[in-house]
Amino acid sequence: MKVLLVSNMYPSNKYPSYGTFVRNSEKMLEENGIKVEKAVLTKHQNPVSRYLNYGLFYAKTLVKALANKYDAVYVHYPSLSSISVLIAGYLKKLNVYVNIHGSDVVPENMKQKIMNTITVLSLKRADKIICPSEYFRDLVIQKHKIPKEKLYVFPSGGINPEIFYERDNIAALKQKYHLDEKHIYIGFISRIDYGKGWETFLESIALLRREDRAVKGIVVGGGGEVDQFWGKVNELGIGEAIIHYGALKQEEVAELMNCFKVFCFPTERKGESLGLVGLEALASKRPVVGSSIGGLKGYLRHGENGYLAPPGDEKQFAYYLGKVIYADDDKYRWMQEEADKMSKKYVINNIKDQFIQIFRGNK
Repeated sequence: MKVLLVSNMYPSNKYPSYGTFVRNSEKMLEENGIKVEKAVLTKHQNPVSRYLNYGLFYAKTLVKALANKYDAVYVHYPSLSSISVLIAGYLKKLNVYVNIHGSDVVPENMKQKIMNTITVLSLKRADKIICPSEYFRDLVIQKHKIPKEKLYVFPSGGINPEIFYERDNIAALKQKYHLDEKHIYIGFISRIDYGKGWETFLESIALLRREDRAVKGIVVGGGGEVDQFWGKVNELGIGEAIIHYGALKQEEVAELMNCFKVFCFPTERKGESLGLVGLEALASKRPVVGSSIGGLKGYLRHGENGYLAPPGDEKQFAYYLGKVIYADDDKYRWMQEEADKMSKKYVINNIKDQFIQIFRGNK
């Protein structure tokens, strides 16, 4: 079987975390004897370079789709990736599988709303549609009246257990990242952009530090609102309590996760189709305090592997973060085991068969 993978998000050496779920899906296909050719785009910051590379990406996709025979054309992020596939589909018969993600179905800005027309065309054209969660599958059915039999659920490449697991050398890891044993670290891993909930995270840290100066926040990720982020840090007077890393390799992210006492996931996006990073935290045996929204509700069990809080409610987030970091040892260890138990359902080895069956023609 031969597949053309099309995606405008794919990791590079400079941006190793950009589209890792696409690469994970590719590896899964290849490890199961499916040949994969790629038409992908890596991240570019320079606007001129970005537009030029999009043009080359569309041209490469069109040429590959027309010049070669594939059993399936597998498209991630159809709103920006499927234009050439749609054109090629008018010129020759293609078997198109579309893997949708948050902003494809729930646009959050004017650009995404305009591109949503492409998504709608792609969903109607697709032979199979892959959704990251049952929540998102139901949302697609509700919004676009797609027949349920065309939709499949697969959680965004799954958790890689060789990277995300509980380490037994936490003291050494804290030393590696210059973290102090006496502090309690709360993690936030996300792009610093609108709707990601970074304000809620910072306000929660500020509230907790009123009672306990040992609390600190670790933030991993860049984005379009980094200046506003630091403005908020200064406004709250918590500069000494925030440690910020930019883009890191997955292995480094996993190591840092083991330094957290709890992971904070305060997203405000209705299009949070799964929230793979929350699952990766659970796989690291770290309880998660997350927003009661979207795909998070599919794997967070309130009071068991973490807590759910109303999006944007910093007081509730601070309260539940406190319940985790100040839990007694027995309660905390139990929450860790519940986190691990839930994560097992999403580990690559436990879900790869259902993914491969989508391509092999079995449900």
